[in-house]
Amino acid sequence: MSNSDLPSQGKPVRWFYKEDGENVGPIDEPEFLELITSGQLSRSTRVWSRELGPVWRRVYEVERLMTLLQEADEAAKAEAESNRPPRQVAPSLAWLMAFSPIISALFALLLGAIIPAAADDFRIYLLPAYFLMAYPVLSACFHRIDSKALKAIYEDSVKFGLPLFIIFPPAYFIARKRLAANQHLLLPLLSVAMYPTPFFIYWMAF
Repeated sequence: MSNSDLPSQGKPVRWFYKEDGENVGPIDEPEFLELITSGQLSRSTRVWSRELGPVWRRVYEVERLMTLLQEADEAAKAEAESNRPPRQVAPSLAWLMAFSPIISALFALLLGAIIPAAADDFRIYLLPAYFLMAYPVLSACFHRIDSKALKAIYEDSVKFGLPLFIIFPPAYFIARKRLAANQHLLLPLLSVAMYPTPFFIYWMAF
């Protein structure tokens, strides 16, 4: 390494590194940083520049290099984050929620089959009671899971979501669409169609 290889005052910083006992360089600083960030040089490689004086040091011992590498890492992470597709709530839960009336009605029928009634005629009155118990509980469970998922992605959830979902599901899905853009447009209409299905199920059962 001759003095002519060393950077003079006012010129860009240039670097040398050791490879198999040989001095390699000079290399302009941006190219040298690329060698390190790409993994071609490890951070334990011995390096030298005029700014270090007569001493060769390892990359991790040079504060300037570590600062520049940290900035490069942060820039790479920021670029990767900006290029990452936006996170979205999986639509499968919303579809399942739309079928809450049917699921609750079937669960009520199951309870009616398991729990004996004092008389067959009395079952007609028990099944609606089972439904009125099952539907709010199932809706509350679905809403809790959905609310957590929405908050995890969008840091928000549907205002007054639980009573809205229990009393009038289409309104819930319309409000939910404002947060979850990937929600299917047909979900409010589907929830309207599902709302009277328990009555048809009970009519067919009796």
